[in-house]
Amino acid sequence: AENSFGHPFLTEVAAFACWHIWKQRNGLIFSGIMPSFSSWRANFLHDLHLLRHRFKPGLVPRFVVT
Repeated sequence: AENSFGHPFLTEVAAFACWHIWKQRNGLIFSGIMPSFSSWRANFLHDLHLLRHRFKPGLVPRFVVT
């Protein structure tokens, strides 16, 4: 997976994706909000964009949030 991903931060992205799946689950259980892939993706990308400032300067251009 690391070779096909092509970036050194696969573990962090995978953990962050799992965290957002957990948040979708909590939204359903505690607030009755139906989970969806589109809301998961939007929240995931939004939060990753907010965290870009924590990346090493050399990695930021390789990390494109679309």
